[in-house]
Amino acid sequence: MAGLAALETRKDLHRYTYYAAGCVGEFWTEMAMAHRPACAGWDADAMRQRGVRFGQALQMTNVLRDLAQDLRIGRCYLPRQDLAAFGLRPADLLQRRPWRACAR
Repeated sequence: MAGLAALETRKDLHRYTYYAAGCVGEFWTEMAMAHRPACAGWDADAMRQRGVRFGQALQMTNVLRDLAQDLRIGRCYLPRQDLAAFGLRPADLLQRRPWRACAR
């Protein structure tokens, strides 16, 4: 598929998941720490990072859940470099054929 846009690297995927949801986790962690007395003793830096990672994990769940639909509309959030390690291109994920088990 000529119009299939894909992320290139894991760094790109990390950036995407941060801006899509990691920053939201960071924001709500900040809000909880600022407005909930029970959170006053939290290690702010550690909790902020946990909030980011939690948001990114939720976004990765969306990426995997929506993979087939996103591919059909021309988007692939799985990095090309990771797919290439298994001998695949993003367009290969659209093929209706059984996939062989991949081994690294």
